[in-house]
Amino acid sequence: MGMSEAPFTVCVVGGGFTGAAAGVACLSHLKTPFRLVMIEGTSALGHGLAYGSHRPLNLLNVRTRDLSIRAGQPGDFLNWAFRQLDQGENQAGLHVALAHTFLPRQLFGEYVRQRLFESAERRTDVGFSVITAMARAVIPESGHYRVELDRAEPVT
Repeated sequence: MGMSEAPFTVCVVGGGFTGAAAGVACLSHLKTPFRLVMIEGTSALGHGLAYGSHRPLNLLNVRTRDLSIRAGQPGDFLNWAFRQLDQGENQAGLHVALAHTFLPRQLFGEYVRQRLFESAERRTDVGFSVITAMARAVIPESGHYRVELDRAEPVT
């Protein structure tokens, strides 16, 4: 589907956890075709300030079992982390240990990024794009909004 054929555009400003969660929610809950544009000033989509690499040794303050980017799927981060570490051996003890662990914040950011892109790939009827820029203004225009960007064309 060409981006111009989409009946409407959802523009998410900010690609950290909250922006990625908004994108995943739109991809999960909006059933009609649309265009999803993520605007993020850095290349670290999904990481943001909270889960970025500026302090890679910082740990999460929530146990692995209690985190998920997917509403209604508790334990999704735990299962993702388990698959990253288990290498197909299906060690039940490792799964239990991980559930109670405080993993690095940066790892959670990578999980968020992967889940966003997986959600977008599953929706073949959605035009998904990421623009590396900072939003400067949102201007109402006859029932639409134009998002002005610092180093890219505006998004309507």
